[in-house]
Amino acid sequence: KDGLMPYLMVVPEFTDLMATTMGSNSLLTDSGRISSIQTKGEAFYGASEGILLRTAEWPEDEDDICRTGISNVDFENRRPPAFYVFDQGGDVLHRIDILGSDAAMILAASCASVEEWRGSTRLFQSENKVTQPKDNVVSLMPHLQARRQWSSMSFGDHLDDILKDGGPGRLRTLRTCKPEDVRKIDPHVLEHVLLHLVERRLPLLQIVTTRGLMQSHYGTVDFANVEDGLLFLHSGHSMMVLDLDAIAHVYSVMRCDAGVDVPMLEIYDTMDRCIAVLACDVDEQRTPLNQWRDIITSLPSALNVHV
Repeated sequence: KDGLMPYLMVVPEFTDLMATTMGSNSLLTDSGRISSIQTKGEAFYGASEGILLRTAEWPEDEDDICRTGISNVDFENRRPPAFYVFDQGGDVLHRIDILGSDAAMILAASCASVEEWRGSTRLFQSENKVTQPKDNVVSLMPHLQARRQWSSMSFGDHLDDILKDGGPGRLRTLRTCKPEDVRKIDPHVLEHVLLHLVERRLPLLQIVTTRGLMQSHYGTVDFANVEDGLLFLHSGHSMMVLDLDAIAHVYSVMRCDAGVDVPMLEIYDTMDRCIAVLACDVDEQRTPLNQWRDIITSLPSALNVHV
């Protein structure tokens, strides 16, 4: 149950990486170097080159604590050394492959630094430990409070809301928000909308999240294809994969950044886990931003906004 930050402090020293985040029925992989590692409470800057990561504190519940690990270079199978993040069941949530001829030597030296850091402090301790309600009791107070504070929430605040538990709590909040702030979209149109955005060459902020960690990529999608119910979005060295058959809920969420109202799409599965977040950066030029806003606001609403 080691914190994630000691490993992420070392990773930016490498210039040739491949980072992959396996979300709920989604995947995002990107190569290059890490340009930004943002933590809870920081402003989100998505319009940047390189690999973008955002982290939150580890959950206090022992059953939910993820684990980190390091693999050495595997010469026989020609696999580079890598950092891993596992869940308690042993499934890989996130991995960073370290490429390049000097990777093994640099990694060996970095491991010593990581161990020293782990021995000196523990990061990601929750400021306030919250007692979790029983399974059959749902407290609406946090969600009603979020509704009152909605107008003052930054993009980073919205993403941190998802990072808390991977989506279920966020989805309960969305269902209590005002119609002008949150609107449920017919999930059947998502595939056609994304293909239309690709055809229009509009820049797209793609975010895949796991418990306590999310990875994002911003840029124009070069091409997209659908195979066996999976939607592939290819952007240079980056690739995003969405399982279209797993999508149960899609919400258009209005956020205000720098005084500009911009909708974003939040996608959830049948277990209320966040599959992905799609958006356009507010720093983008006016024409693409207006086109994105027009397309998202024109999407048909779902018939039942609470399902």
